Amino acid sequence: MTKENPRLKTGSSLFADIASILTRTGPATLDENIHSALATLAEGLGAERGYLFRFDSQIRTWLRTHEWHMPEVPPFREGGTSLPAESVPWLSETIQAGQPARIEALEDLPRDAMPDRRILAEQGVCSLLALPFYSDSKVYGFLGLDFVTRKHDWRESVVEDATAACRLFQAVMAHRIAIESRKKLNHSLDKFTSQIPGAVFQFREHRDGRYSFPYVSRRLEEMFNISAETLARNAAPLLKRIAPEEQVAFVSEVIKSRDNLSHWFMDLRVTRENGTTIWVESNSVPERLPDGSTLWHGYLHDVTERHLAAVALEEQANHTQAIINNVADAIITLDETGKIDTFNPSAESMFGYEAEEIIGRSAGKLLPEAHRGVYAQALIDRVETGKSTIAGKTMELAGLKKDGSEFSMEMRVSETSLNGRAFFIGVVRDLTGRREAEEEIKRLGFYDPLTGLPNRRLLQDRLDQARAISNRNHNYGALVVIDLDDFKYLNELAGHNKGDLLLREVAERLRASLREGDTVARTSADEFVLVLNGFNGTAEVAVGNIERVCEKIRGELEQPYLLDDFEYTGTQSIGVTVFHDHGNTLEELITQADMAMYRAKEQGKDRIRFFSQEMQDAAMARAELENSLKRALREKQFSLHYQVQIDSRGMPFGAEALIRWYRAGHGMVPPGKFIPLAEENGMIVPIGAWVLEEACRQLAEWQKAPPPLNQLRLSVNVSSKQFLLPDFVEQVQGALTRSGANPARLKLEVTESILAADIEGMTLKMQRLRDMGVRFSLDDFGTGYSSLSYLKRLPLDELKIDQSFVRDLLESDNSEAIARMITALGTAMNLSVIAEGVEEAGQKAMLEAMGCERFQGYFFGRPVAIADFEKSLADAFALHQ
Repeated sequence: MTKENPRLKTGSSLFADIASILTRTGPATLDENIHSALATLAEGLGAERGYLFRFDSQIRTWLRTHEWHMPEVPPFREGGTSLPAESVPWLSETIQAGQPARIEALEDLPRDAMPDRRILAEQGVCSLLALPFYSDSKVYGFLGLDFVTRKHDWRESVVEDATAACRLFQAVMAHRIAIESRKKLNHSLDKFTSQIPGAVFQFREHRDGRYSFPYVSRRLEEMFNISAETLARNAAPLLKRIAPEEQVAFVSEVIKSRDNLSHWFMDLRVTRENGTTIWVESNSVPERLPDGSTLWHGYLHDVTERHLAAVALEEQANHTQAIINNVADAIITLDETGKIDTFNPSAESMFGYEAEEIIGRSAGKLLPEAHRGVYAQALIDRVETGKSTIAGKTMELAGLKKDGSEFSMEMRVSETSLNGRAFFIGVVRDLTGRREAEEEIKRLGFYDPLTGLPNRRLLQDRLDQARAISNRNHNYGALVVIDLDDFKYLNELAGHNKGDLLLREVAERLRASLREGDTVARTSADEFVLVLNGFNGTAEVAVGNIERVCEKIRGELEQPYLLDDFEYTGTQSIGVTVFHDHGNTLEELITQADMAMYRAKEQGKDRIRFFSQEMQDAAMARAELENSLKRALREKQFSLHYQVQIDSRGMPFGAEALIRWYRAGHGMVPPGKFIPLAEENGMIVPIGAWVLEEACRQLAEWQKAPPPLNQLRLSVNVSSKQFLLPDFVEQVQGALTRSGANPARLKLEVTESILAADIEGMTLKMQRLRDMGVRFSLDDFGTGYSSLSYLKRLPLDELKIDQSFVRDLLESDNSEAIARMITALGTAMNLSVIAEGVEEAGQKAMLEAMGCERFQGYFFGRPVAIADFEKSLADAFALHQ
């Protein structure tokens, strides 16, 4: 027998110690506590080693899970944790039979246990006690205690104590195996759930009202960044993420599912840890647990994209509906029987029905009786053939309003289907506005908006008809142009509104004066054109009748007009051209009538003139001259001639630059022939600019020459149109700068007509040029309308007595008086006075007697080319030396 160890414990004391250790066991410290309890048991019973083995039936192997041994004793199965059942058959059969294996000495083992003796000897076992673990009457492991240094007598009391302790270990090991099984299950479940798109969960309502998630898949943890352990204790961290406005609905759904054990299916808006919001679809089935709590097995997944798509679809639908509700066209949908399904606001406005009144009724109610047959036949065709005869077509037909009135409309029908059901979409447009617009466009296109008379376009059509009638009936017609004399002065005096009233009154009088079949049109601001036809007889008889019609019209137009509170009486200049066939175009006839009208104006206005060949010839000559004038400017056919200016001593002090034009094939063209034309068509502006540039260039050349050339002032005529240019001052300054001419040697001759345009503006321009040194001469003084009050404000240097007064000086007392007055005025205003057009010695003598000291005219020298001018001036200067 061995000596008793004072540390040995037995019975209830040992059991209490082991129970105390094992009941403290939690998942985290389970293995550590099992080891501690195993050590307590082995030491308490005096064993040198203690261990626990679990049987794996699949591989028929005992697996060591825990072991304790004394410090100086080696562990059991050193270098391994498995013990194949077939290597210890006797031990395995004994334990599997539910019997304890008690070996006091290895040599006591039966002969058939030789494999066991060899394996146990290898593990240093001298004495062994092995007690089986049970679960559902099935052995799944054993508790082993052994000695390696000696044999041991396993008394019944020791075996009983060890067996009692084994029951504690059996319970704990069963718990441990359950935990391992759960871990394996969870691991398998995690592997499974990781392959599906959503998250799997178990949600539990405990009997005390608490909520938890006993299980959540890893995807749910990742989705909300909340650990499974946290949610297993308390569901609140996830539940509080549900949107506040949806939490009441969630709780209500949970209660309903719990009470009825019904399927729970809902979409929830949940906030993630980073603050973003997602939509999740939750699908769960409840189960009532034995303790009365409820466990839901559920699945959820992120449906944010679906919700966003649904929201986008809804917004698109709302947007589309808004368009339909606000589009100007009526949009009406019909079912396959022709009943109205929808009726947009424009349809309500167009037809006068509220949607509620018309939905469900036949669309034929929107058509007049005459068109309902077409509609009915279209429905019959659709039923019989399965195809619509009107779908895809645009039709114009009449619509019927609720009040019974009809209107023109355009309709296009499309056929489509929804959920296998055919329906029609009709888009209807009210053509009333279009028809009115077309009429208005036609009116604007063919009629004058102010007077309502035909315009030039319609006049062409009417003239073509008149000429066709004339040609067919071999009679005469006439085109008459009526221009209201001095119409612009009425606008300036009484305002444009009065001018518009006059034009309307004239139009009405012309309408009333015309015969049936005649036409009156307005073609420009104050110009009317008549087409008269149906004049029979010879040309002389027809012209006489045409003249009588025109005189009658003129008489009507010269009656006084009452324009609101303003009475006006005017005259007309009328030009007439007669036609007999298709020989002339509208433009040619209007041109001919215009020529005749302008001849009437030239001859004093208020008269009728007929077109003649003489006018045509003059017009052709004028057009030819105008084209040649443009070519002359382009090809630089102009030149400057110079006429000397003499003082009272006979000495030259200046010259006037005068433009000349040598026209190829025609010779020298008189300035009086082309200058008025240039003034009229505006070409005087570029011609005047050329004269100014050329004169400044010549003046600069003279500055470098000997006397008297370097002492001359050069006068240049400036037209009113040129002077009125906004940049005229800059043009003069530029010409001077480019040429290098001395501004003090340049004299600009302006006429009195300039002053009538804008005295303030003209004075300002003249003063700016005067500040540069440029001199001014008032040309043709006495022939215009100058006011002496204006005259004294102008920065003038010279007055020029017009040649018309000088020419009649010796024969006319009036011309003498005017010349004397101009000379006296110039002296009083400290201005030089020069007389132009001096051709006789007597004229010069009389002018000198009046006090005029400067002269220009043929008596001193004609305008000549530059070379002749410079030679004659040199010869004259030599005679005076």
